[in-house]
Amino acid sequence: MDKRKDSENLLEIEKALDRENVTDTTNTDEDTFPDIFISYSRSDWKSHVKPLGQMLFDSGFNVWIDQHIIRSGDDWLDKINEALDKCKVLILCVSSSALNSRYVKMEYRYFLDEDKPVIPVIIEETKLTAELRGIQHIQYGENDDLIDEIQRRLNNQ
Repeated sequence: MDKRKDSENLLEIEKALDRENVTDTTNTDEDTFPDIFISYSRSDWKSHVKPLGQMLFDSGFNVWIDQHIIRSGDDWLDKINEALDKCKVLILCVSSSALNSRYVKMEYRYFLDEDKPVIPVIIEETKLTAELRGIQHIQYGENDDLIDEIQRRLNNQ
């Protein structure tokens, strides 16, 4: 098989994985809406965020990730605002590009303002903003610690 065919097959597998993990957010019932909002920089998607989302999904969590939910024609800011309001825990994928993103800042600040839990996951060592310095963080790859912290936070809601 030539390299182009290999690339096409890998792309189809990736698309199939994405479709399997999509949560329908057109149903606004609080019981079926995802619990976890993942906030991240697009530049970290393939290397860290997608594998993290897959691990959480495989661990039984209902995860909201914009790339899986927002469709053509959707008002993306309305969809993000709905998810920020309804999700119970925010996973913040911390990198320099994430902390420089106005949308990432808007997302984690919304959770902080609403007194909802933010769990920073450090995917790249960088200087933390003032509001994040006092929050216990988890290093990327410490999956058991992350799962335990998510469960603890969801059980305290």
